[in-house]
Amino acid sequence: MQPVPPPNALPAPPRIARFGPFQLVPARRRLLLDGEPVRLSDRALDLLVALVEQRGEVVSKPQMLQRGWPGLVVEESNLRVQIAALRRALRDPRDAPRFIMSVPGRGYAFVADVAWTADEGEAAQRGAAAAPSPAARAAPAQPLVGRDDFVAALQYELALRRFITVIGPGGMGKTAVARLVAARSASRYADGVQLLDLATLAGADLVLPHLASRLRVPATGAGTLAALVEHLRHRHLLLVLDNCEHVVDAVCTLAQALREQCEGVDVLATSREALRAAGEYVKRLPPLAVPPAGQAMSAEQALDHAALRLLVERIQAQDVRLSLDEGELALLGDICRRLDGLPLALELAASWVPVLGLAGVALLLDQRLSRLGGGARDAPPRHRSLAAAIASSYDTLDAGERALFRQLGAFRGSFTLAAVESVCRLRGGEAAACAALSQLGRLVDKSLVSVELAEVPPRYRLYESLRRYALEQLHDLAEWRAASQAHASQVLAHCEGLMRQHMNPSWPQHHGGDMADIRAALAWALGPDGDAPLAMALVRASEPLWTGLLLVDEWRVLLERALAQARDAGREGEGDAAWLQMHLAGLQALEAAAG
Repeated sequence: MQPVPPPNALPAPPRIARFGPFQLVPARRRLLLDGEPVRLSDRALDLLVALVEQRGEVVSKPQMLQRGWPGLVVEESNLRVQIAALRRALRDPRDAPRFIMSVPGRGYAFVADVAWTADEGEAAQRGAAAAPSPAARAAPAQPLVGRDDFVAALQYELALRRFITVIGPGGMGKTAVARLVAARSASRYADGVQLLDLATLAGADLVLPHLASRLRVPATGAGTLAALVEHLRHRHLLLVLDNCEHVVDAVCTLAQALREQCEGVDVLATSREALRAAGEYVKRLPPLAVPPAGQAMSAEQALDHAALRLLVERIQAQDVRLSLDEGELALLGDICRRLDGLPLALELAASWVPVLGLAGVALLLDQRLSRLGGGARDAPPRHRSLAAAIASSYDTLDAGERALFRQLGAFRGSFTLAAVESVCRLRGGEAAACAALSQLGRLVDKSLVSVELAEVPPRYRLYESLRRYALEQLHDLAEWRAASQAHASQVLAHCEGLMRQHMNPSWPQHHGGDMADIRAALAWALGPDGDAPLAMALVRASEPLWTGLLLVDEWRVLLERALAQARDAGREGEGDAAWLQMHLAGLQALEAAAG
């Protein structure tokens, strides 16, 4: 029989489990790394406590499922997702585990040494010191999938740079990242964190009054900036300026003044384009990692890719069971790749799985982007559908920039500035080609076009969701045929230029990346609305690539289709038809001899 404590006795202090650089306080439901909280879902924390409490013993999968999902019947794949999240939080490689070991056919075991000590207030003091500011309370309740390294780097660089703008297209997760940085950094600033969401402001002239109101600074008119600077001159705080893209000029002026005159104020901004302010450092938020195509992976290997992990977590949060077998992993990976690892797009896609299933969502992605809606009820309108998120950036472009963005939708792969100038020249003459550089620069600035500067020359591309939006605009404005013809003509000129270059054994491999655009150009040229002479010329000019990459069978099909189209159009005696006939006959002779 347990002794009954006296009525006024203090409860025993909670225990802390110490292993490696981590401290686990089960009673307070906290995991700390070197004193800093580690974000874990409730279920992952429950599983960690179960493993640590039974250190050195195998905890069976049924036991783990009961601990994480008491009273519920769930698929084993849910357990694998949470164990993968635990390993990432503990920085524990699956192939050489320091903490959690898989025991095939049985379960999991915690294998690190664990020292249990009493918590004499250390954890409570840390918790009080890090009591959340208003910004911290606004931080995401769940950890941000795939963003830990970026957030940690941003915290470190912010301490050095003092003024950083996080940029990326709509739906990339800039706001969530900024709020998480604010929550994790609040204790480092004597005056805390001030978060200013600018998304709802109608104009740039409201930025300074909005900040003055939040800071309780009595100022109006032309003296507002000076009053704000004076108020903040001796403060030590982090100012987060969220959603700056539509008020860039006003935010630029404010941020420059604060950086130059308020040494204790650090500024973290989020925007779809850089502010171009003095002293600004720009960090581009990348998409989440997606699984490679055509590569068989286990469930654990697939979940190492943040995009697939986010998609799975959001689907399972809606009480949808996933087996994560080979077929499901292939569908999940395809959805992730087609949405380019864009967090908003993945969350919207996940919201449709309970209605349509995985296969149905994959089909939905073939339709108009406006149908991919269903965002959270409290989300701003621009985040309630993927089309709305893209349109909010597209609508800020001028007429020339919009026209170029639509034209770029015809490219299937990456492209160079020379290719862009070529299609612009074909559609609008030399003046359009001359304007291409500045217009492309604006699209890059606004995160509508991504750029790979490591390539020589640099190569550009549209994320697939942005390309789909551009294509929809081309169709809506009856520009599809003109854009496709210009693209196919540019591809033809590129192939003819390659034919004039010096050939070497590795030449086809160096230009294998061109095949996506060659296929797209031929798909249009050979289609019902295509161009028979252009199709024949393109089949002929691209022959070295098809044969050099050992794609002769595919090229033969294109030969036959081009000749059939020429016959139907009464052009079989024109242009390149004789050359195509000769090469088709040669291929047929080789096949007959081989047979």
